Formats: sequence, structure tokens, C-alpha cells
Amino acid sequence: MPRIRTIKPELAKHELMFDAEIETGLPLRFAWVMLFTVCDREGRFLWRPRTLKSDILPYDDVDFSRVLDAWLTRGFVVRYRVGNAWYGWIPTFKKHQVINPREAASTLPGIDEADEVIDYRNQTLIDASGTREARVDDASPTRHVHARGERKGKEGKGKEGNMGPSDPVEFERSTAGDRERSESIERIFRHWQQVHRHPRARLDGKRRKVIRRALELGYSEHELCECISGYRNSPHHMGQNDRGTVYDEITLFLRDAAHIDAGIRFARAPPRKPESAYERLMRLNSPNSPESDDGRTIDVEPDPEAEGSGDLAAPLRLVRR
Repeated sequence: MPRIRTIKPELAKHELMFDAEIETGLPLRFAWVMLFTVCDREGRFLWRPRTLKSDILPYDDVDFSRVLDAWLTRGFVVRYRVGNAWYGWIPTFKKHQVINPREAASTLPGIDEADEVIDYRNQTLIDASGTREARVDDASPTRHVHARGERKGKEGKGKEGNMGPSDPVEFERSTAGDRERSESIERIFRHWQQVHRHPRARLDGKRRKVIRRALELGYSEHELCECISGYRNSPHHMGQNDRGTVYDEITLFLRDAAHIDAGIRFARAPPRKPESAYERLMRLNSPNSPESDDGRTIDVEPDPEAEGSGDLAAPLRLVRR
């Protein structure tokens, strides 16, 4: 059952938590506050994403296992296994919480009883109050698992096959996928900066979210870059419209499938620009033009109906000589 907890004002300025939220597009900060209410007095909780989501983010359409993995890989929480069950622990929980002495004692096993521990704190040291401590410069991006051995009276047979959907193999795939997706988002954004000449633009949360959603629709990185380039061929988006306004924001191009498909069409079949009389004259006089097979030259002369009007912009007509 959720409990009443204390929140320090410094948490609002937690830079690492904010950066993680922008990078992943997940509601990490609010979920972090609500996680406190789920933890027992020792800062422990059952590692059950679906159950945690029902207490922390009941109305959000989000995969809570990704929220947990985001915290884990940045050192905010530690994950450990005792027998076949997985638990989570906030290492600095008691440092920043004033626990009611009447609160019941923890019924969850501690990390000292763990058979296996997944701990990223040796890469980035994080204080749950929102302050930032030293960062290890040569930290490896790989997952660190510390096997503690089996406890007395426990057999280790068959445990690897009973970890469920949150086992370490699936966790490794999930974090690798998130990292690859984040790099893809950054490449797409840089392509837009270069093609549409916005070198000072920033990849904020809104832009990152739109690009991620476009990838989740099933478009490849190449297709989204093709879409972005294609809009350079759209006269309307490049300023040839009633307002004379350039519409080249990446969130517009990738807003939905219809806009993405339109951009790809612009790239593969650019719309033809209106042809001036001079351009048409040059085209028709070209040796390769099918309209000049009779050998005659095509020239321009004033339209007789417009002669004497005094209009310098009087229309011309094409004639064969």
C-alpha cells in the first residue's frame, strides 16, 4: 500500500533526472516522486513493472519497464535477485526520508541477502536529493552484474529460466535498443539542421518526442531524412505562399504519417515549377524537343489583341517561323 513520503525542494533541480527524461521521453521525474510512496521504510520495492505502474502512473500510456530501466542504467536504483524474485532499492532513500517510527518493518529481503545484483552506481554517482556527485570518467557502458552466490539451503537449479520478462537478457536488449533509438533521433535532427539551415536549433523534448513517434510508426531513419529533404522541393513550405512564410519546422514535417508521406513524395517526384515564356521557348527550340521536328524555329511576338494597350506586361505568343 502506498505511503506518505517527504519531497525535498532540491529534487526540482535534479539535472541528471531532467536530462534522462528528455533523452528517453518518459515521465521520469513525476514517477520518481511517486516511487517513494511505493517503497517500504528501507527504500525497497518489488520489481514488478505492471504492478508499479498501477500505483505510480495509472493513467499514462507508458511501458513502466522502460522507466525502471532508465533509472537503473543511470544509477538511481539498484536491482537485485533473491531466489526467483527481483527487487529494487533506492540507495539514498533513508538519507532523505524521515520515516515514521510507527511504520511497519520491511518484509522484503535486503540487498545483503541477494544472489545477484545489478548496480550501475560505479559509473555515475547519484544523490537522490537532486545533487550531483563525482562522475567516473572511464566508466564502461556495459551492465555490471555481481553474483553473490547461493544462500545456504537454496539450490540454484532452474532459476535462470524463471525470471520472467524482466530477466537480464531482456534488460540488456531493452537498454541497447533505447541507446540505438536515441542515436538515430539525433542523426535525423542533425540532418534537418543541415538541410534547412538551422545550425543553432536545439533538440528539445518536443522535437525528440515527434521524431521518436515517427520512428515508432514504422518509418526508417533513411525515409525520415528523405522526407525532411523532400520538403525543400515544396514551394509552399519554402515561402511561396500567400503569407510569404517559410514552414520548415521538423515537428511539422514529421507530425503524422500524412505529412511524412508527402515529404517523401516531394523528394521522389518534385513538383514542377511554373514555366515562364522564356523557359518554354528554350525548351521548344531544343533539338531534343518533339515539337521541333519540322525544323522550324519557334519565336515570340506580341499578342495582336494586346497591341496598343500600353501594357508593358502584355502577353506574348509563340509562333513558328
